[in-house]
Amino acid sequence: MDRQKHKCIFCLEESENFKTVEHIVSESLGNTDDILRDAVCDKCQNYLGKEVESFVLSKTPFAFWRTIYGTKTKQGKEPFFNIILDKKDKGAISNYHPFSDSNIVIHPAHFNNEYVIRADVSDMALLERIQSGQKRRFNIVLTPKMLVYMGRFLGKIALEYWCKNYGRNIFEKRFDELRHYVRYGTTNAMWPIFHWQLAEALLKYEDISDGLQEHTLYRYAYGEIKAINKLLFVFDIGSERYAIIMDEKYPDSDILTYEMFSKLFEDIAEFPDIFYYSQLK
Repeated sequence: MDRQKHKCIFCLEESENFKTVEHIVSESLGNTDDILRDAVCDKCQNYLGKEVESFVLSKTPFAFWRTIYGTKTKQGKEPFFNIILDKKDKGAISNYHPFSDSNIVIHPAHFNNEYVIRADVSDMALLERIQSGQKRRFNIVLTPKMLVYMGRFLGKIALEYWCKNYGRNIFEKRFDELRHYVRYGTTNAMWPIFHWQLAEALLKYEDISDGLQEHTLYRYAYGEIKAINKLLFVFDIGSERYAIIMDEKYPDSDILTYEMFSKLFEDIAEFPDIFYYSQLK
């Protein structure tokens, strides 16, 4: 009996290869409910999981919040934030920055039955500065590679939630540039990411019954930017808010004003940081 063919929301190819359920947000961030069936082909799902999600959830700020939450993989492995950058600028997309600390791994540890966070430093010069009191905090600078992969990660989630909520509207032409960026990446121009600090962090536990507590790991929303008639996807995690414009990579910068952004959210009125490198090397 022939299997039914479906169209993938990323590569746009029709095939029968939709055997695996797609988790919109990775199970490594605690998601077990938000899934898609017959929307992401097996090839795209495998690629995005191994190449994009794996990198983002171990080597970017998303990995830091995963570690703070203590969210294990579905195989039961502990989370970690691996801050080991290249020693020099190399490759099509650089994972190097001269002002960033490196050779640090942040991971959970258990001390006197309490959950704590530990940092292992393999850079001996950096370790000596910490032990002598000359350095009191890490300086982590987001590299071009981090930001490209974070943008692809956000774009993947944005498109998949849109598919879950609005079905075949996901195939509208206005999303083609973002879907190509998510699936195939870039070597010349990254998708800008907007960033805010939340006024109130998500890291709160609430009692739901005797002996049980719940806490919010992440949340998402869509919003229309009426001034430029564009769609904004927003993703909150920890004490940070990230956002991308889904249907245009480079909107008119003259329109992106403080006044416009101050009206987007009730909980944040400030102008965001805009994460972007004009050159990826």
